[in-house]
Amino acid sequence: MQSILDYVTRSQQREQHKLDSRFMDWSRFFTDSLSSGEEVSCIPIHEQPSLKALPDANAYSQGPKFVPSSYPRNRRILQQTGEEKSTIDEADIRPAEQLFKSESGSCPVGTVPVLRNQLLANRTSNAYVRYRYHGNGFSTLSTDGSTLSSGIDLSHHQWSQAYNGGVTGEFGGAGFNLNVWHPSVELSSEFSLSQVWITAGSYEHNNLNTIEVGWQVFQDLYNDTLPHLFVYWTRDGYNTTGCYNLDPRCQPGFVQTSKTLLVGGALSPISETDGPQYELKTLVFLDEGQGVWWLQINNDTVGYWPTSLFTELKAGATNINWGGEIINNEADGRHTKTDMGSGQFATSQFTDAEFKKTAFIRAMQTVDLNNTLHDAPANPSDGTFASNSGCYNAQRSSDLTSDWGTYMFFGGTGFSSNCSI
Repeated sequence: MQSILDYVTRSQQREQHKLDSRFMDWSRFFTDSLSSGEEVSCIPIHEQPSLKALPDANAYSQGPKFVPSSYPRNRRILQQTGEEKSTIDEADIRPAEQLFKSESGSCPVGTVPVLRNQLLANRTSNAYVRYRYHGNGFSTLSTDGSTLSSGIDLSHHQWSQAYNGGVTGEFGGAGFNLNVWHPSVELSSEFSLSQVWITAGSYEHNNLNTIEVGWQVFQDLYNDTLPHLFVYWTRDGYNTTGCYNLDPRCQPGFVQTSKTLLVGGALSPISETDGPQYELKTLVFLDEGQGVWWLQINNDTVGYWPTSLFTELKAGATNINWGGEIINNEADGRHTKTDMGSGQFATSQFTDAEFKKTAFIRAMQTVDLNNTLHDAPANPSDGTFASNSGCYNAQRSSDLTSDWGTYMFFGGTGFSSNCSI
């Protein structure tokens, strides 16, 4: 006699097959299973649903773009003052890798790796709406910093961020190195992440456009508790649009070009307390001539967001935010125990003692509209934001004598005597 679990599992598999078949005939493609449980298929670049659905009819017939027309110039010069602040050994910091690369290598030329087996819950409308509300902490506040300025319920989201220091003008992207950790997340419906928000527009006018990239732990989305590389976008403040990764229901969307990086894929190994540190060297930049926002990670060109997805991000951004975010679903009527970053708070000392203990984002830069990178202002007093500093916090500084440049430490433990609601 079959158990209820067996019945549900088979029903989910049948439903998953119907949904998969709607978007792609997977039987035509080679599929590999990773130790994480992820199933990865190598599909022809031209057959990505997001590319087929581009509003420009010529875009599909012309095929995807493969390389940027130009790359941002880096004018950063290390300042030798004789008073270098950091004694951190750069050998202790290593590029973060993915299980897909270590176990499968890459896909054949002309194809890209695509995840097949995100949770069935991610295919249902209710869960999909819940996942869309990703949020941008600093942009959600009213002018006095006290209340949410949007009708969208973001009350369960909390942030610790550094923002672009009040610098006015438009931006053509951002560069940064994201330290990768494995935070504990209390509920499967909660997430913990580290990312950049590149934005234009506003909640008030229902035209907030965002480009987002980073890593996150989100069991309901990935069916595991590992940190995953993710991309995201919305063009109306998370209202009716908002898509993770290469979700086939989101057509058009992000277009992948890399045969080695798996968008949505698990990251491994990860940083350890007092051990090796792993980071994603990330660059997002506008290629206005091609009409796309390119994404590079660890010097690999991953793909792009077509500017046709957006209303306000067609020619540049007005704000850059870096930092962490969690969801607090208030289990048992209290604040979640979900960690942000490494689960350690940032201190105000900016000593090397925080390194290998607290999550960081370093080499924070902005790209101007002349395609040149500039160090983000340090502004340690007013360049950070924490929505609940008793639960999670952020500290920001700069060391222009080293590769750290402008950087931030951030994180926290969630529920405690100082963080009860």
